[in-house]
Amino acid sequence: MPQDRVGLLLEFDLALARGERVRDVLAPSEHEEHEARDGAPCFLIGPRPFRGLALVGLDEAGRGALAGPVAVGCVAFSPEFLASPRDVTARLAGLDDSKCLSPVRRERLYAAIARCASFSVGFASAVEIDRDGIVAACNRAAQRAYARLGVPADLVVLDRGLSLGTAAASEASFTRGDSRSLHVAAASIVAKVTRDRLLQRLEAAAPGYGLATHKGYGTAAHFAAIALRGPSPLHRATFLGG
Repeated sequence: MPQDRVGLLLEFDLALARGERVRDVLAPSEHEEHEARDGAPCFLIGPRPFRGLALVGLDEAGRGALAGPVAVGCVAFSPEFLASPRDVTARLAGLDDSKCLSPVRRERLYAAIARCASFSVGFASAVEIDRDGIVAACNRAAQRAYARLGVPADLVVLDRGLSLGTAAASEASFTRGDSRSLHVAAASIVAKVTRDRLLQRLEAAAPGYGLATHKGYGTAAHFAAIALRGPSPLHRATFLGG
């Protein structure tokens, strides 16, 4: 049930906030077991009381798109909100990795997150992606999102592949973090919804490519439009072999 899933995501973050090493909420794959043997974080979720350490979660959207910026969402739920699991599971019922949700559910959950969390979004443009590479651009967008949030964190939780570097005193990244952490899952929804809305507006700046429909990703129709019209200034030349 959705509320049970939210409870698992919440318990993962509560364990992090208690400073515990926690067992993964996902059934581990062979790769994840290999990571654990090599010293990756392993979680032991226990009954110790929640001490209220402040968490911030980040995740990106648009990393693999051919056009438009990459977006990173940044979300902070208050310790007081997290300390009431019943309220969390009721108000955020259905929350999960944005890739697992329909557009309608993402919009609904975006509104729910906005009512009970502090959040922000940072972007890095196609120009920055072409100039510096996608990894550096994602991390720059993450730094912008974190700075814009303006909420100090004891621990920043990120999806694997993102890093704030010196912008965060302490951070922990997890493979498929958006399927493990309440904060990262919420950040994935904020990033995805905000970027999708932006691509709908950018349709007017680059008409004829269908950006409002495919949001810049490499669909057959998008490739056909690029072949016909050539790339626009919103396209990532390095993703097109340029």
